[in-house]
Amino acid sequence: MRARPERRCAAALLTLTTLLGCVACAQLAPPANAQPGASGFANNYPHPPKASFWAWQWERLRDGLPKPPPQSL
Repeated sequence: MRARPERRCAAALLTLTTLLGCVACAQLAPPANAQPGASGFANNYPHPPKASFWAWQWERLRDGLPKPPPQSL
């Protein structure tokens, strides 16, 4: 038995309304790491500034990193 077009249209409209309502509610809440009165966000886990990629590569090659695993039998 097939659903009548009116029921299919009503079901589609109800689904669309529900999805749009969820999206609207999600946009109203500020992000957890937002600073009050400031635009953008605050990093909750700050880290030191990034160093040069090439300096890191040179240190890695110079110091022989990563170390090879120990040979075990």
